[in-house]
Amino acid sequence: MVKMSGLIEKLEKGDILMADRGFNIQELLLHKEVKLIIPPFKRTTRSTNQFTLSEGQSTKIVANSRIHVELVIGRLKEFMFLQGPIPLTLVDLTEAALLVCAALVNLQPALVSLNS
Repeated sequence: MVKMSGLIEKLEKGDILMADRGFNIQELLLHKEVKLIIPPFKRTTRSTNQFTLSEGQSTKIVANSRIHVELVIGRLKEFMFLQGPIPLTLVDLTEAALLVCAALVNLQPALVSLNS
């Protein structure tokens, strides 16, 4: 699915891609030198089922980033065009409309102050 989407071709060297657990696409990103961030899996060893300190910190950083991504997606979903079924007569315009909506979201005030 990721390969067919064309996403990998749009990534550039040094980009960081955040994915959910189960997206084992590291091999697809190697030649692009893109870093993949996936939250660590919960341990299932007998000695402990808790994260190490570094895994816990990593999980917290990823979770905080995901919150901001979800907030931006929420802003995108506020556009009426994207809220309901898209008529077949407008299918050809859907990609362009989504691009315009995303650009308008990017022009909105920042979700997080850069000064903090």
